[in-house]
Amino acid sequence: MKLSRKILECPSSPISKFDSKISEAVKKGKKIYRLNIGQPDIKTPKEFFEAVSNYEVDTLAYAPSPGISEYVESIQGYFTRMGIELKAEEIVATAGGSEALLIALFTILEEGSELIIPEPFYPNYFTYTILSGAKIRGIKTSPENGYRYATKEQIEPLINENTRAIMISNPSNPTGIVLSDKEMELLKDIAREHRLFLISDEVYREFAYSDEPLKSMLSYSDIDENLIVIDSVSKRFSACGARVGCLISRNMDFMTQAMKIAQTRLSVASVDQIGSAALYRLTLNTSMK
Repeated sequence: MKLSRKILECPSSPISKFDSKISEAVKKGKKIYRLNIGQPDIKTPKEFFEAVSNYEVDTLAYAPSPGISEYVESIQGYFTRMGIELKAEEIVATAGGSEALLIALFTILEEGSELIIPEPFYPNYFTYTILSGAKIRGIKTSPENGYRYATKEQIEPLINENTRAIMISNPSNPTGIVLSDKEMELLKDIAREHRLFLISDEVYREFAYSDEPLKSMLSYSDIDENLIVIDSVSKRFSACGARVGCLISRNMDFMTQAMKIAQTRLSVASVDQIGSAALYRLTLNTSMK
């Protein structure tokens, strides 16, 4: 019996490999600080549970594949408070940021295509890229230069005829760097010039520990055709177990094709979307001080 070549090329999660060792240590009474996974220890806002408790329907039916209107509207409101206007059709509800990443990469990548990502990066980027048939070309970074990578000298030599996209996380997982306005502008200019997608994973958006203003790549309207944004309630609202996120793009050709994948999994859990809508309506934090 043969297994998929692609799945065999994917390593097991380097994050999860510590689970058994952690369990053993806990049984021995040791205090464990879980730095292997982004599991917040801040209480989930009570508004999530209140919204779920008050959700009454006769039948728990499939939700619309793009997302429940209440959830989509709450995302629109969140971004409006940031000065960013989004149309409902520019948002698709997903099962966490992870599914948003999977849908995005499966929509734009194929055998032989390449994805540029600064290293080190979130391990699941590698798995999804391999399963799509593509490969990663990493931008080398180091602690000596603060893990900065957004320069023409570092990025443009990696671009070739197979390159489909540049993918970043901002703030970065795992290095924590926050891109400056100048760096964000450079990335969008490179994406436009080389006709590439720019995938901006922004699930840690409000985790800023200095005075830099809260910003999203969606602030730049001149890259509407290039930009794909990943968002989630997991980190910002300490609601990892809800498994709710969203895929955002103003490129309607991309969104039309991405919807084909969203439709195959039918819908995101209705109850969790209702709770997550309450989270997106909370007062916007400008930092996590």
